[in-house]
Amino acid sequence: MRPSFFSWVLCMVVMNIFVLAGIARADEMVKMCVIDANAEYKECRQYCLENMQVDKDSCRNINHACAEACREGFDTCIENPSNSLDDCKAVCMSNLNVAKQQCRVNFGAGTGALDTCIDQAQIGAFICRDECRESIHLAAVLKQCRKAERACIKACPPAITQP
Repeated sequence: MRPSFFSWVLCMVVMNIFVLAGIARADEMVKMCVIDANAEYKECRQYCLENMQVDKDSCRNINHACAEACREGFDTCIENPSNSLDDCKAVCMSNLNVAKQQCRVNFGAGTGALDTCIDQAQIGAFICRDECRESIHLAAVLKQCRKAERACIKACPPAITQP
């Protein structure tokens, strides 16, 4: 007995559902693998950074705990200006998203007018971020904090104490 056309279509639909489910599972497995690889990279990077700092302090014969305290002082020194810069830039990006959405409301998809509107919004966001950097004076703060960190590290006792 030959299968009917309806049976054949039903079979194809069911088969496609299983294929698509398999692809979805494969995509999810790839996504999880990439997430795991990124997490491993971050962990490895942190471990390697710590080892490098221990080695540098050893080469310079500087007490590592003292040098770490100086590095933490640097992080604290730049924390507020860095957060201020991030907050300012976040406002710029929020304004950009609003402007782009308004462009999409005002102009049809795929039109030159939409592209021009979005380009202008992006230029505005760039100028906004640039003004953030200039108003925060992060470069000057970084220089000042780095200078304080170096002075702190130079004041650290030696790692090896001779009896």
